[in-house]
Amino acid sequence: MAKNNVQQAEQYNPQRKLIMNTRTIFKVRLIVSFLLLMVSAAFAVQFDVSDYGARPDGVTNNASAIQAAINAAQSAGGGTVFFPPGKAPYIVRSTITIKGDNITLLGYDATIKMAYNRDTAHEINKLILANGADKLTIAGLTLDGNSKSQQQLGYVLLLRDVKGGLIKDCHLKSAVVVMHFARDCSDIISRDCLVSDWFHDAYSLTAENRTGSCHDITYLNCHAIGSFGKGRDGAWEFEDGVQNVWVIDCSVQNANGNGFTVKNHTTWPKPQVTRNINYINCYVTNVTGKNWYLHSRTETNVVRDITLINCSADGRLVMLNDLQNVVISGGRFSGLELGVHNNAKTPLKNFRIDNIQANKFNIWAEGIDLTNVSVHAEGDIGIKLKDGCRDVKLDSCTITGAKKVGIDCGNVPAVINNCFLWDNAVSIAVNGGAGPILTGCHIEGGVPSQCRDGGGNVTIGSR
Repeated sequence: MAKNNVQQAEQYNPQRKLIMNTRTIFKVRLIVSFLLLMVSAAFAVQFDVSDYGARPDGVTNNASAIQAAINAAQSAGGGTVFFPPGKAPYIVRSTITIKGDNITLLGYDATIKMAYNRDTAHEINKLILANGADKLTIAGLTLDGNSKSQQQLGYVLLLRDVKGGLIKDCHLKSAVVVMHFARDCSDIISRDCLVSDWFHDAYSLTAENRTGSCHDITYLNCHAIGSFGKGRDGAWEFEDGVQNVWVIDCSVQNANGNGFTVKNHTTWPKPQVTRNINYINCYVTNVTGKNWYLHSRTETNVVRDITLINCSADGRLVMLNDLQNVVISGGRFSGLELGVHNNAKTPLKNFRIDNIQANKFNIWAEGIDLTNVSVHAEGDIGIKLKDGCRDVKLDSCTITGAKKVGIDCGNVPAVINNCFLWDNAVSIAVNGGAGPILTGCHIEGGVPSQCRDGGGNVTIGSR
C-alpha cells in the first residue's frame, strides 16, 4: 500500500520523485565532502595556533596569533589551522580574515569568542571574514560573537566570493546576523550546525542584486534555536537573487520574528530573480512571526520555483505578490495565507498542494490545485477563495469543523471533485457568479442551489 501511495504521489507530482532522487545525490555529495574533510585534515600541512602563541584561557587576545597561523597556511598554498581544545575560549578583539584557498579551520571542543571590549576603532563588526577563499572548511568550532552584553557584532561568520565550502559540526551564536553567505558564493554545504542568540538573522543568503551570483547552497540538519531581541527578519533569510538552495532536515525553534523567509528588496536598480528554493523535512515551532514568509516585491524583483516537501509548522505559512511555481507536498500547517494578506498586491500563480493537513486556507491565486488536503477548521471558515481567483481545483479534499462555512467560494467558479464536506455550519457559500461545480462529492446537506451539480454527489445528512 505504501508503495502504491508513493507511485500515485509521483504520478501527480513528478517533482516529488525528482526531489527524492536529488536528495540521494546530496547524501552521496555530503559523504564525499566529509571524507575529503577527513583526508585533508589528516594529510594537509597542519598549523597549530598554539605554536603561534594562541591560548584558550578566556583572557589572552589571540587575534594576532590566530591570524598568523592562517597567514602561514595561506602562504603554504593551503593547510589545516588546528585549534587545540580548551575549557576556556580563544578570545579575540578584532576580525579574523581568510583570503587564501584550501584552508581548513579545525577545532572540535574549541571556542573562538569576541572579547567584551573588542576593538571598535576600525569598524570591527565580524568575528570571521572569508573573502575570495575557495575550498574553505570550518569544522567543530564554536564561534561566539558575544553580542548580548555589548554593542552588537554585525556577523559571526561572513563569506563572500567563496566557491566550494563545508561548514560542519559548528555552533555559531550571538550577533545581529550569525552565518551569512553573500554574493559570488557557490557550492557551499552547511551541515550539522546550530545557530543561537541572533538578533536579525540566524542563517542568511544574499546575491546583493547580482541574480544567480550566490547559488548552489545546501543546509543539512542545521537548526536555529533561541533568538534574542526583536528578531526583525527571519531566522533563515534568502534574498536578492540567490538561486538553487536546498534546506533539508532543518528547523527554527523558540524565536522572535519569522521562521523561513524568502524575499527581495525594492531598492535595487536592476531586476532580481530569486528562485529554486527547496525545503525538505523542515519544521518551525514557537516563533512570534510568520512560520514561512515568501514573497515577490515588484514585477521585476520576483521569487519563483519554491518547493516544500514534508514540512510542518505550528503557525502561519504566508506567500504573497506574484509568487509563482510552488509545490507544497506533505506536512501540517496551522494556516496557509496564499496571496491573501494586508501587503498583497497581485495574486499567486501556478500552485500545487497535496497531502497536507491544515486548519484553514485563505487563497488569492490564478492556477491552484489542492489534492488530498485535510482541513479541520478551528475558526469560522475552512477554505476561503478571494474574489478574483481563477482556475481553482479541489480534488479528494476533506473540510470539516468550520463554525460558519466549510468552503467560502465568493464568486469563484471553482472545480470541486470527490471532496467530503461535513460537520460545518454551512458546507459551501457562494456570492454571485457562475458558482462552483461539484462532482462526486459527499456533502452534508447536499449540493447548494447556487452550485452546479456535475453528478455523482452524495448527501450525507444535514445539521
